[in-house]
Amino acid sequence: MDEGSVLSKTAGSVLDIKLNRPSRLNVLDRSIIEGMIELVSGIENNGDIRVIVIGGAGGKAFCSGVDIRFLSSLGTDNDRADFSSLADKLFFMLESVGVPVIAAIDGYCLGGGLELAMSCDLRIATTDSVFGLPETKLGIIPGGGGTLRFPWLAGISKGKELLFTSDKIKADEALSLGLLNYVVEKQDLQNKVDEITAAICGNSFNAVKNAKKTINESFRLKGYELETRLFAESFKHPDRKEGMDAFLSKRKPKFQ
Repeated sequence: MDEGSVLSKTAGSVLDIKLNRPSRLNVLDRSIIEGMIELVSGIENNGDIRVIVIGGAGGKAFCSGVDIRFLSSLGTDNDRADFSSLADKLFFMLESVGVPVIAAIDGYCLGGGLELAMSCDLRIATTDSVFGLPETKLGIIPGGGGTLRFPWLAGISKGKELLFTSDKIKADEALSLGLLNYVVEKQDLQNKVDEITAAICGNSFNAVKNAKKTINESFRLKGYELETRLFAESFKHPDRKEGMDAFLSKRKPKFQ
């Protein structure tokens, strides 16, 4: 498949999904998200799949976020809310699908890419991986659950810090916060993923599925609905245009 698509393959009881846009650090846009939704939507009717693994092609990024040119092209409130809802649809599908989902992270995991990783059940990263939610630097907020999942996983205080500052953290700090399950050397990533998937597949599938469902019942929809609304509204403010124009022009933004 050409770059810009989503690659997938099945090996035994494991479905491997890979973002395939390495020249642009595997950025997300509508077509990539829709491609992933199509793949995940078929899992419930496939009794052979026990684990999903999601990764990024190229070795430099899991996913560096949503394509900023694409975001800048969203012209109306409805367009922005619809895209945020589409991302939420994928991320909720990954949370609720009846098999464990593992994010195999190698490199940049930023913005929408971190939101994607946080919607997975487990996260395994290489030592040189980098994490962050840089949306406020663009004059917007996360629109795919980042304001809720990061504090839920790694704590409210650190979640606020990263959202307010747009700072990035390295894999060792992400591990200490509880954002990651394991950090491994680059050459050991696949072996660790295989080890975890083998352990999962050796257990009762029904029990694993019910355990995932029970844990995820702690989520509440109200916060996600608020995030979607405020994400769309942030596009009306001049800071949004300044932030995205500055990013695309590779200059420092001058916010109001």
